[in-house]
Amino acid sequence: WPQLREGFSYTFGFRPIRLIILLIAWVSLVGVSYVTLMPVFVRRILNGGPHSLGFLMGAAGCGALLGALALASRKSSRGIERIMVGGSLLFSVALVGLAAARAFWLAMPLLFLGGMGMMVQMASANTYLQHLVSDDKRARVMSIYTMAFMGATPIGSFLLGALASAVGVQWTIALGGTLSLAGTLVFARKFLPLRDGLEENG
Repeated sequence: WPQLREGFSYTFGFRPIRLIILLIAWVSLVGVSYVTLMPVFVRRILNGGPHSLGFLMGAAGCGALLGALALASRKSSRGIERIMVGGSLLFSVALVGLAAARAFWLAMPLLFLGGMGMMVQMASANTYLQHLVSDDKRARVMSIYTMAFMGATPIGSFLLGALASAVGVQWTIALGGTLSLAGTLVFARKFLPLRDGLEENG
């Protein structure tokens, strides 16, 4: 228990780490949960079926794979924080665009870009945290990172599902993308100047 408290205190007491964890939790809560709504979106909006859903989710997976390969090809972690913000922006904008899509051929590239942005954001955040935290705290911080990502998504799925029943699946996805975008912009405004200060101080 003392080590657990120390891990939480370290994570949320150090502002750069706290901001990254909060970004991951927020995007997972309002954005990543869109996956839960995709079967309804495909059936009601795109007039598709299981095959259409499979192709769309495959497009998101291909985008995620390409994003992961692009990050893996980098020779250093320099500038990774800006890539993290860019990935989150790409994911959020693609989600808003998906909400407005009425055709399968338009939804597919949007999901490809969304999958790429989501993977770039998550992997960049993971990489940045690995370099930022102290060695003796790394396991605890990364556990909290995993909890923020995997713990917020099911809660968001429940909330978005309830909202979709009330206002419709398109409006719900659009709201999720908009909230994700707003959270990313707030994060960028607070984090990037802070990161510049860290670089100047070595």
